[in-house]
Amino acid sequence: MRRFEGHISGVVEAVLAQGDSFILSASGTAELFSDIGTERAEQGADIFDMFLWETESGELLHKFESLDHDAYDIAVTSDGSKALVASYYDNVLSLWDLEKYKQVYRFEGHHDSVRAVTISSDDRRALTASDDDSLILWELKTGKLILQFKAHSSDVLDVTFSPNGRSAISSARDGGVIIWELHDAAE
Repeated sequence: MRRFEGHISGVVEAVLAQGDSFILSASGTAELFSDIGTERAEQGADIFDMFLWETESGELLHKFESLDHDAYDIAVTSDGSKALVASYYDNVLSLWDLEKYKQVYRFEGHHDSVRAVTISSDDRRALTASDDDSLILWELKTGKLILQFKAHSSDVLDVTFSPNGRSAISSARDGGVIIWELHDAAE
């Protein structure tokens, strides 16, 4: 067992990057985790941390200090060079360059919390699921909104691409599971 410590609030997501060479972890906010006992938590201040760790040594390689929103879900590109971070409170996404340690794009389009994010296996597109009952298909390279899908009648809780990226599956609080055909939107 190996333990990675350093966040000052509860860790809401941790993902492996570049195979299993790195771990990207993100903590929430004082609103979510008020039991941490810090003055900032007592004042209700936002605490957004994202750390990049070297898996083998446990060394903290970088703390992303300019994260301006919470991190509710994270998806990493297949080469491990970029991470897409979904925000529960700010309804946005941000694309981070994990090698240069900087934000590349800020994606806006949802009108409520973004619960889930996934990246296609070719790293060209991303899909997000939101409490606004919709999914958005994004072009990852430019941050452009390609298409917004709405068929669920309540919060969309999760989404994932099929292995070939030509379809996706979503699940929602309404009890529904939907398979989305994306091949036309992919062109």
